[in-house]
Amino acid sequence: MSNECFFKIPNDMDIINRLLQSIPSNWGWVEGLLVAPEEWFENGKVAQSLSYIIDDLYGVQLGVCKNNNKTKSELLDFMLGKKLAHCIEFKQAGYETRMPSLEDSITVASGLLNVGYRGGLSFYSNCVNNSKSDNRARCDMRFASWNGAPLLEEESGLQPARLHCVWFDGHRGSEEDIAPIVLTCKDLGLEEYEPRANHAA
Repeated sequence: MSNECFFKIPNDMDIINRLLQSIPSNWGWVEGLLVAPEEWFENGKVAQSLSYIIDDLYGVQLGVCKNNNKTKSELLDFMLGKKLAHCIEFKQAGYETRMPSLEDSITVASGLLNVGYRGGLSFYSNCVNNSKSDNRARCDMRFASWNGAPLLEEESGLQPARLHCVWFDGHRGSEEDIAPIVLTCKDLGLEEYEPRANHAA
């Protein structure tokens, strides 16, 4: 059995930063993807073949999508500070307090969001019985409107930027696990809502 709540996230960096800082310090890790704005691709500001990966085993890595002349040119521009990575992926970043820690990862995410990157991040409480798929609670944040797949049912179709918190009774979770996040949402006056499928053209 699970219990959940949803809050809409406005495009306001002060609010987004407050929400990121509301993640409990004793939570385990973060996963997700932040992508550069579309206009950055159009004006050549990003290296489309290069990305950053931040994970629990190898720290921060540079990902290369292809090995061709364009990639070599983009890599040079990237190293000279002329281009930015087209996306940054978080893969269990902060798990078991490895470097970078969850706190470090949140700081990186905040900086990326402040300069214009958008996407979604999922924050996980520490796992139960050493199983990463068994968590007391989770908090998902989407920082821009998005299209949910049909399997998401009530969140299928066009959906707003939002924060979704869920706690799991079956894994000894409780409302207290997400209380700091929910309290921050309410202090900020965010709109709580029930998601609805939206398949309007």
